[in-house]
Amino acid sequence: MVGLLLTIAEYRPVLLFLLVHSVTISNSNYTKEPCRPFSKISTDLETKEGDTLQTRMVQCMLINPENELGKFNFDISWAFNATTGINNYNLIYVSVVFWCLSPIELDFINPNNMEKKNVVLALSLKGECKVSVQNLAVFAKATDLRLLSLKGTKVTWLAASGSGNVTHGNDSFTKDMKKLSSLLVQDSFPANIRAMFSDSNNVWREMAEVNFKRIPVKGIPEQWKTTMPLLQRLLMVECNLKKPPEFPWSDSTLEYQRGLRRTADSFHSVTSTHVKGNLYVRVLRLDYNNIVDLTSHEFSGLLHVLSLRGNGLRTVGPLCFRKLRGIQMIDLSENNLVSLPQDLFLRLTSLRQVYLRSNKLKIIEQKLFKDLNYVTVATLDRNNLDHIPKGLFSSLDSLEILDLGTNNITKIEENPFSKNASLQVLYLDNNRLSSIPSWIFLLPDIRLINLSSNGLKFQDLDKALDSLIVPFEGETKQLKDLDLSGNNITTLIDSDGLKMIKRDERINPIYQAKYLYLWKSYSIKLNGNPLACDCIMSAVAQEVKKLVQSRPYIRSRFSTWKCHWPQRLKNRMILEIEENQWMVREEKGNTKCPVQCICLERCSDGRMIVDCERRNLTEVPSVVPQGLVELNLEANTIQSVPAYPYMVNVTILRLTNNQIKSLTASTLERLENIEILLLDANQLATLPREIKTLKFTTLALDGNLFKCDCTTKWMKDWLVKERNRIKNIERVLCNSEHVYGKPMYSLPDDQFICPAQLNEQNAGIIAACILGALLALVMIIVVLIYKYNGEVKVFMFTHFDWHPFDRIDDSDPNKIYDAFLSFSENDVDWTVNTLQRRLETHDPPYRLCIHHRDFEPGVPIVENIWKSLDQSKRMLVVLSPSYATSDWCLMEFRAAHQKVMEDRMKYLILILLEDVDTNQLDKEIQNYLRSNTYLSAKSKWFWKNLFYAMPLPTKKKTSKRNQENFAAIEEEREMACYTEDAIELV
Repeated sequence: MVGLLLTIAEYRPVLLFLLVHSVTISNSNYTKEPCRPFSKISTDLETKEGDTLQTRMVQCMLINPENELGKFNFDISWAFNATTGINNYNLIYVSVVFWCLSPIELDFINPNNMEKKNVVLALSLKGECKVSVQNLAVFAKATDLRLLSLKGTKVTWLAASGSGNVTHGNDSFTKDMKKLSSLLVQDSFPANIRAMFSDSNNVWREMAEVNFKRIPVKGIPEQWKTTMPLLQRLLMVECNLKKPPEFPWSDSTLEYQRGLRRTADSFHSVTSTHVKGNLYVRVLRLDYNNIVDLTSHEFSGLLHVLSLRGNGLRTVGPLCFRKLRGIQMIDLSENNLVSLPQDLFLRLTSLRQVYLRSNKLKIIEQKLFKDLNYVTVATLDRNNLDHIPKGLFSSLDSLEILDLGTNNITKIEENPFSKNASLQVLYLDNNRLSSIPSWIFLLPDIRLINLSSNGLKFQDLDKALDSLIVPFEGETKQLKDLDLSGNNITTLIDSDGLKMIKRDERINPIYQAKYLYLWKSYSIKLNGNPLACDCIMSAVAQEVKKLVQSRPYIRSRFSTWKCHWPQRLKNRMILEIEENQWMVREEKGNTKCPVQCICLERCSDGRMIVDCERRNLTEVPSVVPQGLVELNLEANTIQSVPAYPYMVNVTILRLTNNQIKSLTASTLERLENIEILLLDANQLATLPREIKTLKFTTLALDGNLFKCDCTTKWMKDWLVKERNRIKNIERVLCNSEHVYGKPMYSLPDDQFICPAQLNEQNAGIIAACILGALLALVMIIVVLIYKYNGEVKVFMFTHFDWHPFDRIDDSDPNKIYDAFLSFSENDVDWTVNTLQRRLETHDPPYRLCIHHRDFEPGVPIVENIWKSLDQSKRMLVVLSPSYATSDWCLMEFRAAHQKVMEDRMKYLILILLEDVDTNQLDKEIQNYLRSNTYLSAKSKWFWKNLFYAMPLPTKKKTSKRNQENFAAIEEEREMACYTEDAIELV
């Protein structure tokens, strides 16, 4: 119920329910439980026994995939089975949210007659849910239904099934819901719901709250005075109201149901209302409507909270609130009020909180808050006030929080509070104060003072502290916050507070006590101020450091005390600044400071700091201020360093990251008082020997291009001698080719060689290295050729048409064929369509002898085989399981093998077509496979290996003798064909 929910967060919007789970429904016979538990709801309610009220939240999300109206039978026990801790004994608050993501008619059922009257139920419908009173009564019968929430423009209230008027008071469905105490309606207010609550036959005696949001209405039904006689809260936000409704219509209070009450913590909070914990807080909230004129309107009755925030309200009459009784909070924020009648709050002695922020108020009448002895909070921020009348807050003895921020206030001369003021928090930020009122520090209970963004200076703070009475113990018992951020404070002590003892700035003991009290008692925020870290500030830092050393836990209080000047220390905490970093801020006469540079005098020793870093300088400045000088020329493009007379006074010379290629002896002779010399990250190749006479404490040389030869050997010895004073000595590296990148100080003496000596020494080494590399390369090539000689030969033949070392003499004119094909008839498909076609279409083509095409008809086959072998340069054997079992094939192989044995040449080319069990092969084939290389038809190198093993293809132009042989063969073929045809005819 909303009554309970609003006590959870008094005077705040109702809880929002978030999507956690969804269930798809397809028909009314849904069996899977669609509800899931959500996180517990925080509460500030407790039982009459003093125990915090236990809460649960359940979310039931439903969707119809067909996006059409579907009826859903929902067993209410699913909602309570979805979470734990709900029994039939202990009082518990449960919020059940139904979120319909598509049009769904909810039909609540209770088949098991479940009853949990210990459950205080809040029922919420969102989205496109459609439900009737009859269905809601199922929940009301089973539980203690107290809250009904309808959110969204598409929630529909259906008529009950059967006959009868569901709005009639005697209807049993309505009777079951008569314990409703809270109604929330957002975005849409269905007519039949309005009728049910407006029917004079229905009296909702326990209805405590009605909450409308974004419901465009002109007012509230007159009948509600009868149907809801004890209504305690009426909230109508963004409802387009033009005048306030008449509320309250009864002064009778109402207790929370079931003996519940607000917890003690909520009752005693600063911004809470002081109403008995078991009673509803009576509220009229009309925020963000269009109520612009209350000149003649008079609110009346017993009311605790009245809010008219964000209405564009321009005028309020002096009697507007006069008839209110018990009023404790009035909120007129975010309106267009320019002024208020001085009697506006007259006789409202119970008033505790007044909110007037974000208006256009220019004047506040002196008597506006007269006799408001119980007001604890007053907000006047974000207005146009330019002054505060004398005694404006003198009657507010209970005032604890006052917000006057973001106005145009320039001065508050006299204390506007009484001697009995109990103010704890004061906001005066974003005003135009020309001074800090001294009375602020005299407020006895003050805990927070916000004076940020006022353009204040330290003198304003110092003057305000003059009236400060320092307690004997030197600090307050409770730490206070003083926000001075965003002002114009440059220092934290006046020069009068210092006395000069030689050059040591010390704080005068009288001022010291005052400032120490301030630093100990207040946590002061100073971020956004142009603090100058000068000699005066150094004295402050010394005292603060002493304070922090004795109390390390207070260090964080000074985290916002950061330097704004000088630039090098910007945004550094003053506690981090070292003694030699504090500078004199007062500008002196003609200091001869270079135009592009910044010249500062150090507080501790009076040395002049000339800062020319990153100024795009191409030359060293010719003049600098008198006295001892620290000259910073880092990160420029300087190429040389002249021997200017002032160099005698230079104690620190920073030349890091320039383009200096050489230093002269005269320059080094001038550096008589040099202590730190930084020459790193330049282009130096060597140094003058006069550098050995300098009495420096630190020297940086790394990042240069030093030669390491016979002319710089002395530098190595000098570096070793001065290694404790050379910064990053291990990074002082050689740039010479023979020892490039090696540290100079650790380089052996024999490596400091000039180019002529180096050339003689290295000539033999270079020659030996080259010879050794060539020899190693040759050996590697030989090994690779030996190991992969076959692959190498094929590669040479494929890419360069070169057949080295193993070319067979195929010049015999009688060998008219390039190859004789021997294969089994079972392998004719691959042999003819793949092997034969590839070879005979080669460019130039190979001449093949194939037995079914080229054997002479009528001649014995053995004679044909021997003749073909004699006339062929190679024999290709397609070896397969069927070949190994063919007698004719084996005869051809044996004939070829015998020819190989006789001629001692690589005549036979064995092609392994398929995997063959060698144990089942003829012994002669086995012996040949063991001692010779064969080709696998499955290998990706097959064709390259085959073309390598083949002879050069017979050219188209053959010898006369070969032509005669071919002619004879062709004639024999034709004769044989003629004879066969004749036989067939016979």
